[in-house]
Parts: sequence; structure tokens; C-alpha cells
Amino acid sequence: MKPAHVLAVVLCLTALAGAAAVSACLAGQLFFVFNKMLPPEFALDTWYRHWLAYRDDPVQHARLVAAAVVAPLLVFGLPALACLSQATPRRSLYGDARWANPAEIKEAGLL
Repeated sequence: MKPAHVLAVVLCLTALAGAAAVSACLAGQLFFVFNKMLPPEFALDTWYRHWLAYRDDPVQHARLVAAAVVAPLLVFGLPALACLSQATPRRSLYGDARWANPAEIKEAGLL
């Protein structure tokens, strides 16, 4: 394997690990938002610690699950949708209307 390919794989795995960490932090913060509280802390294990504490409470369980679903959708889904929207060619709404230049007018026999 070429060194450039190894570097690309390492960078992709690093980016995925970073996105997973951001998703874990966001899930913990979303749990507080779903409970209508200001988040007092910011850590990777916030969601997990609250899961251990509140998993038996049906209301908090639903909020924890919602936070665990919404956070990865935001972290991984929004960039994927942005990439997909840029990958599809844009169709013009009213065609490619523009003013004709003098050469095109003469070529059409209008002048």
C-alpha cells in the first residue's frame, strides 16, 4: 500500500473517531435540552452516565434514546445530505435565458 493511501485511511479513521466523539458529546447535551435544562457539563461520557442512572425511568429512557438517535443523525446525516445535494446537477428553473451577443444575432439572420 502506498504511503499516501495509508495517510488517507488514517485521516478518514481519525475523522470518523472525531465525529463519533462529537456525536457522544452532543447526545449528552441533547439529553439536557430534552429535559429543558441548561447543560451543566460537557464530557464524552455524559450520555452514558445518565443512561446508567435513568435507564429504568420510562420518561428519561425515552429522552435518552431520542438523544442517542438524534445526535448521530445530526453529526453524520447533515454532512452526508450536504454532499449529496452538491453531487446532483442543478437544473435551471426557466432554462438558460441570456441576452444574445451580436454574432448570434447575425447568425440567426435578425440583423
